[in-house]
Amino acid sequence: MRISCLPELIMIQGGGGLAQLLPILIIGGAIAWAVVAIIKSRRTREPIGEGERVVDEATALMTRYRDAYLVARATATIGKVIKGIGILVVALGLGSAGQYLGGIGLLVALVGGLLYCAGVLVGAQGQVLLASLDTAVNSSPFLTNEDRARAMSL
Repeated sequence: MRISCLPELIMIQGGGGLAQLLPILIIGGAIAWAVVAIIKSRRTREPIGEGERVVDEATALMTRYRDAYLVARATATIGKVIKGIGILVVALGLGSAGQYLGGIGLLVALVGGLLYCAGVLVGAQGQVLLASLDTAVNSSPFLTNEDRARAMSL
């Protein structure tokens, strides 16, 4: 018998419960995250600056920065989700190691630990991108201090 995924393995061993909910939680979280991102992107944009040229450049920059901040925050959030999934997999692996699976449970826990580490790396990449964007916004000569604060969501 070939087992293709962890929930099937747990179901065969008499488990269930949380293993059945894990895919639903992942899909539900992804849908909720997408809805929030769409709602945030549909906010009205306010005119910026005084002169005609400043408005055009500042508006273009604000649009670019809003999109970049959305990507950076999404990357950091995805890192948190991956870390959460890693913690769940570790808990499932350690919980099943003592009851049913033995060495396989420890292997599952190891995979969960690797998932957690990958989540840390993805989250760190999002934070680096946020810091880089903060530097770019802060040094932009086309934005006023109010525009900078709005771009950085301060």
